[in-house]
This record gives sequence, C-alpha cells and structure tokens, in this order.
Amino acid sequence: MSGVQSNTKGTTPLSPRNYVVYLIAEQLLYGTVNGRVFRFRAFSGGGRGSVNSGRIGSSAETFDPRTKKVSNKNGERGGPLPPGRYLIQLGENNRTLGRANKLCSVTAHLRYPGRGYSFPGGFYLHGRGEFGSDGCIVPALANNRKLLQSAIESVGGNVPLWVLLSATNPSREQVLGALIQPFEV
Repeated sequence: MSGVQSNTKGTTPLSPRNYVVYLIAEQLLYGTVNGRVFRFRAFSGGGRGSVNSGRIGSSAETFDPRTKKVSNKNGERGGPLPPGRYLIQLGENNRTLGRANKLCSVTAHLRYPGRGYSFPGGFYLHGRGEFGSDGCIVPALANNRKLLQSAIESVGGNVPLWVLLSATNPSREQVLGALIQPFEV
C-alpha cells in the first residue's frame, strides 16, 4: 500500500481536494478548491447581499431556512439556503444574476422539502445585486466571488458544499466525513 496511509481502524481515509462550507449564523464561507484556500463573508437570505439597503429583510423569518420568499407590504424576503449538502455546478450566465453557479441539493431537500430547489432558477452562488438573496449564497466582495468561481471552473464543477446553521466551525475531519458520506447524520 505504497503512498496510502491508514487510520487506526485500518481503513484508507478519503480526502477530497475540493470542498466548500457555509456557516449561516456566521455568514462565513470557507474551503479549498484546486489548491486555493477561501475564507470570506457571504450572505444568504433576507435580501442580504443587496446593494440597496432598503431591500434587506430584518425579521427573524429571514434567518429561518424554512421561510420561502415573501412578498408583503414590509418587503420581507426568503430565508437562507437550507442546511445540508450540495454540489456547486459550473458557472453559467444568468439573465438576472449575472455569472452564477447553481447549487444542486444532495440532502437539503430531504429535510427542507418546502423550499424552491426546482423553482425556475433554484439556488445559486452569485454576486451582489439589486435584490440580494432569497436563499442563494452571495459573497460580500465581488473579487472573492470571482476567485471562487474561477477555482470551481478550473476543476469542472461539482464541488461539494456543506451548509450549516451552526456558528461553530466543524473540524476538518467532520467536514471531510460529511462530504464523503453525505447521507449519514
């Protein structure tokens, strides 16, 4: 078994080179894609990420992943991206969002079936704009988004993403385990 290390149980640990984690409570996105390390602020839900501060929702509902987009007199918005595992697809040019990477649910739709995984558009990683986020991930700085999207393009997409409500960073072992075996809790 030259070049392969075993853990104490005698199994070969898997170590994906590419992964991204998003912590909803901290509004933090981090990970490694194609050898590039990322760690930056990103928004999800409530219109956060809008360049127009008047469009940002402030109610507790906009922080609840079960909240769908709401159109009312107060202009409240949808909640954050539902927790779970996703795959970040290759970028595409979107008429409304600009350059955007679709986020395809692997497990989130099982726990939060009422959210719009298949509505026209779905959830994306995209840049800031007039409306902000109703569940998409929107990096605070355009340059961070561009660097991450470039790294995702360089590996051909399908980069694992783990979205958590928790404000506590999971260990590297927890992240890799969750991404390697996404259906285990």
